[in-house]
Amino acid sequence: VSLATAAVSAILGMAGGILLLAVMLLYLDPVVAIPVHAIAQLASNTSRSLAHWRSIRRDLLLPYLILLLPAGLLSVPLTRHGPPDLLRSLIGVFVLVATWRREWLLLGVRPEAVPLGLRFTLVGGLAGLLGPVVGATGPFIAPFFLGLGLSRFELIGTTAACQAAGHLAKIGLF
Repeated sequence: VSLATAAVSAILGMAGGILLLAVMLLYLDPVVAIPVHAIAQLASNTSRSLAHWRSIRRDLLLPYLILLLPAGLLSVPLTRHGPPDLLRSLIGVFVLVATWRREWLLLGVRPEAVPLGLRFTLVGGLAGLLGPVVGATGPFIAPFFLGLGLSRFELIGTTAACQAAGHLAKIGLF
């Protein structure tokens, strides 16, 4: 399943992580599935970011990293102590909202009105906060990259690098 979902991500540049997490949640409690998912996805995202190393937009990646780990510290206790079925429900609702109502995740903020560096610092912080609870933050961060006019390789490399950093943070946190 990990290989198949990595292929999906390699082709589309995203979406494989959430598919892998969905399968893992069929067999594992979220407190186990989320860090195991992070380990599997770390390899997938790292390989994609290394393949596109020259295309990574560091002006987006570096601000993204600033709040990633500190924000994750706030939400790990929820995952560790939350009821597994509640966490599965939160993950399901998150995926549905991120897929069909992405604008709800913006909470009324127009991203284009926020300077790029600050925007990606906040996106990294929110991804850090969400990551330990919902596992796969790709559906959340993708819209922030899609409207920037990035080339295909910049999109794949930069989102993969951001996701790899998020998975590394989750591994450290768990």
